[in-house]
Amino acid sequence: MPTQTLHTKINQILLLIAVGLFFIIFIFTRISEYRQTKVEYSSVIQARINIAKALIEKVLFQTDVLVQAALQTHQSTKDLFTHLETSHLFELHGDIFYVLDPQGKVISISEPFNSFKGLDFSSMIATVSSSDRQRQVQHHYQSILTNRSVITIQYPINNGYLLVVERSLSTITQFMTSFEKGKLFPGELFFVLSEKGRTIYHPDQTLMNTRHNLAFDLKEVSRKDTLGFFSFVYHGKKYIAHSDRFTEPNSWIIYYSIPDTIIIKAIKDIFFRQLFFLLFFFALFLFIFKLVFSRYFSPPINNIVAALKGADPEAKLSLSPEMAGGILEFDIIIKAITSRDKEISHTAERFQAVLNSLDAVVYVADLTTHELIFINHQGIKQYGDDAVGRKCYTVLQQEIDTPCSFCTNKFLVDTTGTATGVHIREYQDNKSRQWFEYRDQAIRWTDGRLVRMAIIVDISARKEAETALQAEKERLNVTLQSIGDGVITTDVNGKIIFLNKMAETLCGWTNEEAQGKPSTIVFNIINEKTGHKCDNPVQRVMRLGRIIGLANHTALITKNGTIRSISDSGAPIRDKESNIIGVVLVFRDVTHERMLEEELLKTKKLESIGVLAGGIAHDFNNILSAILGNIELAGYRIAKEDSRTVSLLAEAEKATKRATKLTRQLLTFSKGGDPVREPTSLANMVTESANFVLHGSNIVCNYSFPEDLWMVEVDSGQIGQVIQNITINAKHAMPEGGTIVVHCANVTDTAAETLLSVDSGDYVRISIQDSGVGIPKDILEKIFDPYFTTKQEGSGLGLAICHSIINKHEGYITVSSSIGKGTTVTIYLPAVGSQANYQDSTQEADTLTAVRSAKIMLMDDEEMLRDVAALQLSTLGHEAILVKDGVHAINKYQELQDEGTPVDIVIMDLTIPGGMGGQEAAKKLLQIDPDARIIVASGYSNDPIMADFQKHGFIAAITKPFDLKQLSDAIFSILR
Repeated sequence: MPTQTLHTKINQILLLIAVGLFFIIFIFTRISEYRQTKVEYSSVIQARINIAKALIEKVLFQTDVLVQAALQTHQSTKDLFTHLETSHLFELHGDIFYVLDPQGKVISISEPFNSFKGLDFSSMIATVSSSDRQRQVQHHYQSILTNRSVITIQYPINNGYLLVVERSLSTITQFMTSFEKGKLFPGELFFVLSEKGRTIYHPDQTLMNTRHNLAFDLKEVSRKDTLGFFSFVYHGKKYIAHSDRFTEPNSWIIYYSIPDTIIIKAIKDIFFRQLFFLLFFFALFLFIFKLVFSRYFSPPINNIVAALKGADPEAKLSLSPEMAGGILEFDIIIKAITSRDKEISHTAERFQAVLNSLDAVVYVADLTTHELIFINHQGIKQYGDDAVGRKCYTVLQQEIDTPCSFCTNKFLVDTTGTATGVHIREYQDNKSRQWFEYRDQAIRWTDGRLVRMAIIVDISARKEAETALQAEKERLNVTLQSIGDGVITTDVNGKIIFLNKMAETLCGWTNEEAQGKPSTIVFNIINEKTGHKCDNPVQRVMRLGRIIGLANHTALITKNGTIRSISDSGAPIRDKESNIIGVVLVFRDVTHERMLEEELLKTKKLESIGVLAGGIAHDFNNILSAILGNIELAGYRIAKEDSRTVSLLAEAEKATKRATKLTRQLLTFSKGGDPVREPTSLANMVTESANFVLHGSNIVCNYSFPEDLWMVEVDSGQIGQVIQNITINAKHAMPEGGTIVVHCANVTDTAAETLLSVDSGDYVRISIQDSGVGIPKDILEKIFDPYFTTKQEGSGLGLAICHSIINKHEGYITVSSSIGKGTTVTIYLPAVGSQANYQDSTQEADTLTAVRSAKIMLMDDEEMLRDVAALQLSTLGHEAILVKDGVHAINKYQELQDEGTPVDIVIMDLTIPGGMGGQEAAKKLLQIDPDARIIVASGYSNDPIMADFQKHGFIAAITKPFDLKQLSDAIFSILR
């Protein structure tokens, strides 16, 4: 838009306002005058209509007063008829009357028409009901009496008679002709029509006589407006008209119309007068307003503009209050300009100060010429005072005279000349090795041209920090990759971000494969007891916002379907504002630990039941001792001839010894059930034990022993029992026959053996594998539980005893099985070296016999056992001294020693409930007599003291229940 002076602009605005106001006022007054003119004409026309209606009604009812008087004066119908015929009342006005009886027949009529008496006129008129005593004006019609267009006025008479007066419409014409002579408007037209458009009155008499339907001649009839005006075209001429309905007869309508040119001419006359007046008024208004503007408004504006034009761009504006010319608004404008000028100056100073305070170089260069337009203090300090005005590449690079090869000008503006935004690049100086960040952007300069603004920041420190951060990141990555636990990190949505090496190994996914995948796919965990899927730990951490531990019995399903028992926790990863930005899962494979825990649990079960087993075995051994001793003594006393009784006693003795074996099995669980160990060769012991069980069966046993198989230090009886129990189970698993494979091997790499919890030491592994039916998985965990068995005749102690024996030998036993393929039992025993390191120290025992009787003290808490022992000693030729506990034994021993009849041998029971036992009593007795010879006796055959009796001061050991031979051998070994 071209610029204009304020004076010209204001003149244009005033002209537009004046023209607009002129047309608004003109149109408003035009409409107002038009409506006023129509109102005036409407009033005049309505008045003319009212006068015409009054004249017509007067003509219609001019005899009404006389008729009403006659009707009221003559009550007799006959008198009334006579009066009407003789008075010549209607002849004066050219009217005709006749009277009709209730049947519509003429009974009285105007004199010229007497010949019509007796005729039926009921079809010509509407009979008035007797209840309606008022007159009625009926529709007009052509009279059969006069052949003229008439109207009828009907007066009801008593007894159903009706007086009818016919009045010619020509009488109306006479009055209307006189009325229309006083016309107010040229061309005005009166006419009266019925509701159906029939002509009642019209200046043209022929239309009245023929009852012409004038409504068909009125064309383009419009609706009435609010003033009652409507228009129509009659005989090609347009009229403006008013209409009104008669009160009586109410079916007549009077129309009064004037040519529309009359109103139009009146309005035009008013229009031209108003137009001239308005033109004069607005011309005067513009002249006065322009005069006032030029005098009071224009000078202050010119002064302000002149001051602004002459202002020095480098100096502040000089505007005085006097320039406002006393106008408040101009004074406010001057103050605002002055204040804004100061603020702009201060802003420019502050902006300059900010730019100069930056430790970055900020410069502006022309995009086309590369000329420096502006540079801040940091740039001047670095590149010199003469930088502005020179080419940017000569200032910044100092060694080139052409634009830089990496110049960003071509990237800052697109083909349409629009700035493309900020372009960022990093650059390292080849000499100083410093790093700089360039931020280039095209901006619009104060003169409107596009320029390049560049900000150069020294980022050497940041680069060093990034290098250090990258190194720290690498160290952290090495640490995460090196730790033995699996580490998985996810985002807040559970998508995988990172897996360390151990997590890759445990999950079966590589870090690259897992990234971006849901954690539930990579870290797929279930409850290994129920097989149900575990809750998503990532969602739990996000919901709780704290460290959580994984539920017990959690198992990880790897990518290839392997199931691993795992343990550990999940924790939220938070930023410096403590907002959760991810989750870290740390877990480890605890399959090996779980198996060891299960082994420990089995051991604790056996230890708990061992307390009960030891008590039962001890009491049962005491009973068996009494039974066995009495049976054996009875056998000695019965005559040899009673062979049948001797046979029965022998069978009873055998049965008692078999019961003894059961107690020894129970003793395996007791606290004192430590094995009596000695170096043993496994090859012979395993072969003899297995062959003994399989003798006479359809099972083949294949053995595999290396020549350099190490020896073990074991209780050969207990280990033999283990081999026998396992072989019996394998035999039962193959009822149709089969093969058992026994393999022994030296274990040099203990870490490779999954069930060994030690990292060093030598072990010998015994594997016994059958090809039987196998053991179901739900039963496999219970096979070492005491009294658990699937056999109808089994005791459930076989494998439990095996587990206890191996555990007491510091060894390990495990079972693996597959349904339909067989079962493998693996035993680990500590090795003590090769067979060559040991010599057979077995010496043949002397077969000497006792040379004398002895005084032997027997200590036992059971009276029954003391009595049996006394009989046994007496049978062997010895004197028995019986005591019930250690206190009595010490006192009696010292008493006999003081009397000079010392005791030769003392036999002590280890366990004395509620009293001093054999171990404590032997210790005190040896303090009294260091040469005392004491034999330890116990129902706990595997008690540690029994296994190493000499260490505790005993010179021999005997296990209850014992027979005469065992007792004799023990005594003989001391007395020989």
